[in-house]
Amino acid sequence: SPLLASAYDNLGSAYHALGEYEKSVEYLSKSEEMTKKVFGETYPALATTYDHMGSSYTALGRYRQAIECHLKAEKITIKALGERHPDLTKTYNNLGRAYESVGDYQKAIEHHIKAEQIAKQAVGEGHICFAEIYDSLGSVYSDLEEFKTAIKYHSKALDIKKNSLGENHFSLATTYNNLGEAHVGLGNYHDAIKYFKSDKRITKMAFGADHPDLATVFNNLGRAYNDLDEPAKAIKHLTEAERIVKKAFGDKHPLLISTYNFLGLSYCDLEDSSRAIEYHLKAERIIKESIGEEHPDLATTYDYLGGAYNDSGDSEKAIHYAKLALNLMETQLGKDNPSTMTVLDNLALYYSEAGMTTEATECEDRLARNSGSKQTQL
Repeated sequence: SPLLASAYDNLGSAYHALGEYEKSVEYLSKSEEMTKKVFGETYPALATTYDHMGSSYTALGRYRQAIECHLKAEKITIKALGERHPDLTKTYNNLGRAYESVGDYQKAIEHHIKAEQIAKQAVGEGHICFAEIYDSLGSVYSDLEEFKTAIKYHSKALDIKKNSLGENHFSLATTYNNLGEAHVGLGNYHDAIKYFKSDKRITKMAFGADHPDLATVFNNLGRAYNDLDEPAKAIKHLTEAERIVKKAFGDKHPLLISTYNFLGLSYCDLEDSSRAIEYHLKAERIIKESIGEEHPDLATTYDYLGGAYNDSGDSEKAIHYAKLALNLMETQLGKDNPSTMTVLDNLALYYSEAGMTTEATECEDRLARNSGSKQTQL
């Protein structure tokens, strides 16, 4: 019956809020099946169901399925209500987040801006819906390493949430986490830790000590402590992140990618290159299995593997992985991107240490040309 379909939809949303995303999908699928049977495949209420389902698939790391669901929601809403209906704000923002998760940052920004434009027309600036849009835009700009722009958007989101919801609302946790990540990108590690601890306090207060969102908090705290050259503290927090993710989602969830990479970096700092390689290889495996071989995270993982193998004295593998990282970064970020140049610098070092002076010189010449080009532009 329609009432039962609605009840299943509400249960799915409730399980999503509790972090039980498999159960969320289970109940939302029941709601979808029942609604389609009674009203057909284009019934407007299905758009909400698909949006909720897509959000749960995103949380589970099943990004392609998430995109499919949000595209279905978009199609139904446009057919029933038109191209500028406020309901599309949520759908476009969700699509943006899903595209961000598969590394398609331009499509992500495009959809978040669509959401922003519709919201401005429907409710005006300052409405609470803008907080989610600005948080999402900020996250994409962090992915693009435009951290000052990211902080601008996250700060807007924080102000809107505080004004609308108060200082301790659970939704502030996400914004504090996002601000922390952007400050890590700028090297402001103590500021980052302050934001991550605010996230941790609010998330624990709202959901308890084992909620999946805390995995991200512990992961980011571990990253910040690693950047502060405190590998023991980093490993403590990263191991807790690993525990929470495995308990909630199993041992192949994409959230483990960054956890394993940061664990690898921490063990490198402790001069345990064999354990570092072990963790980076785990990250590589999950990326290839869950989000594909063109994702930017794979380039980062290859770069880390190059460093770990170089520390272990295996120049051949260090060069192999640095070249893989360089090829991917050139494709994803461009040949002149600072991260691409860092990998090229690493490759030059590995060639030099392997006695391959011709190859090392070629890399150094390219680095010099890039540096000269930037100075000319200034």
